[in-house]
Amino acid sequence: ATGDEVLRRVARILAQHVRRTDTAARLGGDEFALLLVGASKIGAEQKANTLRSLIGSACLVPGDPFAVGISIGWAYYSGEESEAELFRRADTAMYGQKAANRHPVRRRSTARPPALVSAA
Repeated sequence: ATGDEVLRRVARILAQHVRRTDTAARLGGDEFALLLVGASKIGAEQKANTLRSLIGSACLVPGDPFAVGISIGWAYYSGEESEAELFRRADTAMYGQKAANRHPVRRRSTARPPALVSAA
C-alpha cells in the first residue's frame, strides 16, 4: 500500500540523516519523535528543515498523484523540564505548524451560491 511505502521511505531518510547519538522513533500513525543530543537551537531547526525537504521530495510514489508534506514541531530542552513537558511543547509546536500550513477557511460573499464546497 502507498502508506506503507511512505513510512518505509521516511524510516530510510531518518536512518540516513540522524547521527548515531540521536534517536528517531515513530510514536504512532504519522507522528515521529527525534531526540538530537547536544544540538543547538539553530542546529535543531536546520535539521528539521533538512528533513522536511528530504521527506517531501523522496516520498513521491510512482503512480500516486499525492505529494507528502510534513509538519515538524521541536522543543529545546532547558534541563529543568520533564520528558512529558518536553514532548508536550514539541507536540504543541507541531500542531501549530500544521495549522499554519493549512489553507484557512474564508467566507466570501457572492451573488450566486457555489455549486460545491470542498475542504482539503
